Amino acid sequence: MNFQTSPVFEPLRVLIFNSLTPVAKLVSWKILSGSVFGESQLIDLTLVVYVNEIPSAALLKNELETGALSCMNTIKITSDLPSIPSWYKSLRNFLFSISDGDVFCFNTNFPNPNTYEEEEDEYNECFSSLYLIIKLASSFTWPASNQNTEDTNESDLNRGKYISASVLKRKPIIVADGIVTIDILKSFSENMPPDLFFFPSPLTSIAKAVLADYLGVRCNNINDSLVWAANDEVFHIQVEKPIITKGAVTTSSLCEGDTIDNNLLESINMDSTQFSETWLKKDFLDKVCSIASKNPYGSIYKASELARVMRDVWKTRLPYILPVTFNNDSWEVNERFAEDIHLKQEIKRINLCVKKQHAKLFCQAD
Repeated sequence: MNFQTSPVFEPLRVLIFNSLTPVAKLVSWKILSGSVFGESQLIDLTLVVYVNEIPSAALLKNELETGALSCMNTIKITSDLPSIPSWYKSLRNFLFSISDGDVFCFNTNFPNPNTYEEEEDEYNECFSSLYLIIKLASSFTWPASNQNTEDTNESDLNRGKYISASVLKRKPIIVADGIVTIDILKSFSENMPPDLFFFPSPLTSIAKAVLADYLGVRCNNINDSLVWAANDEVFHIQVEKPIITKGAVTTSSLCEGDTIDNNLLESINMDSTQFSETWLKKDFLDKVCSIASKNPYGSIYKASELARVMRDVWKTRLPYILPVTFNNDSWEVNERFAEDIHLKQEIKRINLCVKKQHAKLFCQAD
């Protein structure tokens, strides 16, 4: 008889804010089904809602519990949010701190989570989300004595029913649906390391879709895109070479700037005048910007992107904002593009936009 078992990890504490939105419901289901942190990872899920939302949250909890989801350990509902007048008196009297969870997931009702406009109607509609984010951020303080991450080895995996929490100790992560939330959380919190904050961007997917459509190939044949962005309008995209992954790039058959194999271009009825580095730096970016301006932030997209970021980041801490590279609990500057003059100019332009966007946002937050 060959008896095999898989290790079951000690429950991961996941807190979801604005948990009654369609996005949060989809994310909750994905997490508890094992498609985010793995089928061996038990989840202690906390749904954070306002007092008047408790009955609706109870219905959601019942729906999740009766779904027989493989990773569910516990589901808790909490509404420990102070009334609006009291938060002006003491921003520190809030239940949650960074030590209360492993994964903090924020989703908002902002029309575009990567930019915030000053229109009064939008401000009034989004006030509750802004209030919640500011309140939580003000309670986040990073302890000076926090221990470093330790990797799990194979002997630890066979020690007992659960893998010890001390073995799998990692920094928590904060995942949001856009840069607006991240900006508030980072600015109002205290001593928080920069490698805790992550958010998805549609630009990577849009770039791949634009290239695939223009070149007449499938999206999975397009190489990875590296994105530097302040928002959906001010950004820079650099596509890894070769752009079409099935094309064998040789030094004797490259078009301008090793962009794509000439023989491959001919096979799709194009030439180097139609597809070049110049096209990638101008027309390509204009096409991506045009599509991004249509606001592709539907519930299904946002939920899938939030789930993808949580899955990728929790173990690997992959870089989502270059040129910083994350490795477990440390980070370093990626010097791969240190000599790229054009990219340096683009980063300066992006940083200037981020500073202006930050100043405009905090005029509203104050």
